Amino acid sequence: MFQQLLETLRQGFYVDNLRKASRISLDLALKSEDTAALFVVNRILSSIADYWDDRPIIVEEAQIVENGINPSIINLIEALESSASSEIVVTLLNKVVSKYLFFFSNL
Repeated sequence: MFQQLLETLRQGFYVDNLRKASRISLDLALKSEDTAALFVVNRILSSIADYWDDRPIIVEEAQIVENGINPSIINLIEALESSASSEIVVTLLNKVVSKYLFFFSNL
């Protein structure tokens, strides 16, 4: 399922795709030992989808957010898939959360 999540993330940040990736990450969280990291990914993706769902999105703005956050999420998922050390996972998770907070801390 990690590959399915990675493929979905690589398709871009649009609301339906964010929701799909959010569901996949929640399914993974329920089945994996990496529950906390995957749950955080789930909540971030779901939060972005919820935020964008009720308003018109400027394409350039969406691309800036995607380019800012998605590579960090992908790096984290790849690390989880390869059973990286806890130290690496926490470092990557911190980057994901930092990127999210940079873009969405004023919600």
